[in-house]
Amino acid sequence: MFVFAVSAILLFFVGLIISQRLRAFMAFHRLICVVVLLVLAGLFVFVLMGYFSVAACLDRGGRWDKERAVCLN
Repeated sequence: MFVFAVSAILLFFVGLIISQRLRAFMAFHRLICVVVLLVLAGLFVFVLMGYFSVAACLDRGGRWDKERAVCLN
């Protein structure tokens, strides 16, 4: 379900990038667009890092402690 949601969001952003209206806006506000895209990418990576750290812990056979956010082997 998580992968489906991420795929849908990425597809949405690809559609936005391709659209003519967004390209015209980016021509005038290039710096603002770059900053916004970097912030969104940073948030996306931050969320995925948490997800993959839990998945890596479980793959190694450990238990994930939600309260302390640590892997218990």
